[in-house]
Amino acid sequence: MNLDDIKHGEKCMFINYIQNNNRMTFIIENLCRAPHGQTMSYEYADGKYYPVLEDYEVDALVKHGYLKYIDGVCLFANSYYKENFNGLFKKENPQLYNAFLHYISYITDEEILDFIGDMPFETTGFGTKVVEFAPKLSKEQIRNIYFLRDREPVDQLYQGAELQYSVNRCTNEERKQIKSYQDRALTMQGHIARLGKKLKKEGWRYTLVFVFKRTVRRMMIRMKYIPDL
Repeated sequence: MNLDDIKHGEKCMFINYIQNNNRMTFIIENLCRAPHGQTMSYEYADGKYYPVLEDYEVDALVKHGYLKYIDGVCLFANSYYKENFNGLFKKENPQLYNAFLHYISYITDEEILDFIGDMPFETTGFGTKVVEFAPKLSKEQIRNIYFLRDREPVDQLYQGAELQYSVNRCTNEERKQIKSYQDRALTMQGHIARLGKKLKKEGWRYTLVFVFKRTVRRMMIRMKYIPDL
C-alpha cells in the first residue's frame, strides 16, 4: 500500500497510510488500535527510557472482545495474502478497503453496528474516562441535540466519539424524528422551544438579559444600525 499525503511539520513528519475520504475518521482509529494502553509518560531505568502505559482502556477492550476481533483480522489478512499470491487480487486495491470502510460506516448490519458502536474509546489520550465509541441515542438526547441545542457544543449533550455512527444505530422511527427536529429547529416553533429551555434553566436573569438585548436591537434597527448582539 502506497504511503501518501506526506506532510512535514517543524519537528516531525505526518504520513497518511490509507487513502480515505470517509467522514467518520475516528472509525479508522477505532479499528486499528494496538492491544495495549496508551503511553502516559516515560520512565528512565538501566540507561533506557520505557513507556508507561495505562491499563484501564485495555481492560475494557478485552472485555468487549477486541482481541477476538484482532484474531479475525489476522485470519482475513492471511486469506487475502494467499489469494493475492495466486494473482487473484492486485497488491494495492484502495477501492476494496474504501468499499469496506463505507460498508461498516453506513450500510452495515446491526451486529457490526453494536460491536463498533459499543467499543470502548478514549479520544484525547490524556483522559481517564473511557466512553463508548458511538452509544445509542435516547429520545431525550435526540430532542436536545437536534431541536433544543442552541450554541452549546455537541459534546456537552453527547458522550461518544462519532455522532453520525450513533445516528446509524437509530431505528427508522428515531431517524424520522431526527429529520422532523432538523426541519423544525429553525422555525418559530424551534426558537420558542429553545427560549423556553433557557428560561427554565436560567429563570428571571435570562429574561432580563433577553428583553434588554431585544430592546436595544430594535432601537438600533430604527437607527439603521444592527449590532451583533
